[in-house]
Amino acid sequence: MGNSASALPYTIGEETHPSGRTGSYGFAIHNGSRKSDGLPVTVFKGTKSNMAQTPLLNKGSTASDPSLTQIFPALHHFHKIKTLIHPHLLKVYATLDTDNPNVNDGKDGTNSSSTTGAAG
Repeated sequence: MGNSASALPYTIGEETHPSGRTGSYGFAIHNGSRKSDGLPVTVFKGTKSNMAQTPLLNKGSTASDPSLTQIFPALHHFHKIKTLIHPHLLKVYATLDTDNPNVNDGKDGTNSSSTTGAAG
């Protein structure tokens, strides 16, 4: 397979929740479908360069630690979600990490991570 979103066996559709909303930690939520049979899935998509520059707010506070950005919880989620199994509720079908945020500025569209799953 390749190292791009087109390599996923899923199509990424309309954005339903933007990455800038409160509590998103930089992930946008998209509708999607499995290419083989059209099964509906939920796609979490994040741009690493944006996450690496967006401060992480402390819970219950408007102050933030400038050394902590959204990239830390996003990468934790990206790696942890692969091990999460919850029958009939959540299943991770595929993940894709296309780059390192310090290598690419995202202008060519390859600076994102996608996790594809379905809620049932």
